[in-house]
Amino acid sequence: MGPTTLVAHKMEASLTGQPWAVSSLSAAYQALSQQDLVLPDTVPGGQPEYRRALPPSFLFKFFVKTSQDLALQLDALPADQRASLPPPPTLSPEESSASTNFVTSPKPPSMGRQEYTIARGGLTAAHPGQDSPPAVTNQHRELPESQLAPKLSDRAGAAAEGTRAPVGEPIAHLSAKKQVRVDCFGW
Repeated sequence: MGPTTLVAHKMEASLTGQPWAVSSLSAAYQALSQQDLVLPDTVPGGQPEYRRALPPSFLFKFFVKTSQDLALQLDALPADQRASLPPPPTLSPEESSASTNFVTSPKPPSMGRQEYTIARGGLTAAHPGQDSPPAVTNQHRELPESQLAPKLSDRAGAAAEGTRAPVGEPIAHLSAKKQVRVDCFGW
């Protein structure tokens, strides 16, 4: 939550003497947020809601992981020793997922696949089940001469540019001519 490490004494006191159960955590959450780790809305660095949610989340993650470890340790004990100890908390699958580390948990290998269809008669392959390809209409229309851009020879300054097209063949900047030998390019 901040640059200083704090010990949550009130949270410790709320858990001391309580059974190791999910129901015991609500008092610890209250102690964390209202007494031990109070964070004002104007905290430097911002994100106060997120930073307030971290300690209870870490406490719950610790509780789940510890409960799972206790269950494994109890299963390893002989039956006569296990009978004298309280059972570990029962956690739902949703609660147990808190102990899963996303970074180190095994994941299925990723793969990519792209399929191509063999074209049979135009667009038929893209529309399986159709006997004929969908009708294609030409939505382009020819513009009248009045709406066309002026031809290069009709433009003012066309003689200065030579016969170069206005798009597709850029004009070299003057600094380019100063950086290289002019005779190399015929300038």
